[in-house]
Amino acid sequence: MKKIAFVIYRKWAYEIFKNIMAFQKENCNFTVSLLILTPNAEFKTEEFKDFTNIFIVEGNDHAKITFILAENEIDVVCYYSWSWLIKEPILSKYVCLCLHPSPLPKYRGGSPIQNQIINGELDSAVSVFRMGKGLDDGDIYKQLPMSLSGTIDDIFARMINLGTIITQQFILDFIGNKVIFTPQLFLEKNLPLKRRTPQQSEIFLKKVLSLSYIELYNMVRSLLDPYPNVFISFPNARLFIQEIIPYKDIPLDGIVLNETSLQTINQKNFPLYLHLSDGYAFITKYKII
Repeated sequence: MKKIAFVIYRKWAYEIFKNIMAFQKENCNFTVSLLILTPNAEFKTEEFKDFTNIFIVEGNDHAKITFILAENEIDVVCYYSWSWLIKEPILSKYVCLCLHPSPLPKYRGGSPIQNQIINGELDSAVSVFRMGKGLDDGDIYKQLPMSLSGTIDDIFARMINLGTIITQQFILDFIGNKVIFTPQLFLEKNLPLKRRTPQQSEIFLKKVLSLSYIELYNMVRSLLDPYPNVFISFPNARLFIQEIIPYKDIPLDGIVLNETSLQTINQKNFPLYLHLSDGYAFITKYKII
């Protein structure tokens, strides 16, 4: 029987794990025998404590993860939503899979969803590949197209669905010794991107007028929780923007934000607007910290 481990910490990856746990009930030739998560994981695991081995490990504790994988005699490791590089001997000893939400080799590296949406991409892909020594440079098992429309939660839902489909097919192919990996081409032309920092989510009022509505909308929707929200800094606080809608007319019922308007935006239910290059954005959801 083939043994599979999930090493994860994001909620969307946990949803794929749950789907594969359900899938193993239909197939007796494999078992999800191990779940490794970090202390700051975005989910709770009580529902599976009696059905698989669960360990909480710091993401950079390579030695401990190596030991746990060896003790559980794992065949395949699904490093889905993992933010740390995997080292030897893990890479050579196991089939290590990663799921990346981009049409690799494009947008490999950090913050792939955000980088694609902010760059105006409409379509993407879910890529599952065998991890190599570099960053998202391994041979691809399967890549399925994915739309980038809607909210970040809409995109996560598609990732979960497509990730589940690909993982299920991989397991069947692995059991049947039918797995084929295809090397990525033109890696040198698609260098890995750095993970976005929280400070990159800041927008400046003096530059807002040069943004179109769709540019600001793409920033806001791609940077919703759990990612650092778009924010504007004022002398004593920050305004975090979580939802906007277009507004073409000159607002007469609220505040068009400027550098001195923070003292009035704390008033409850007071409409807030941003003046853009092609109209206005009505800020329908925000928080002040």
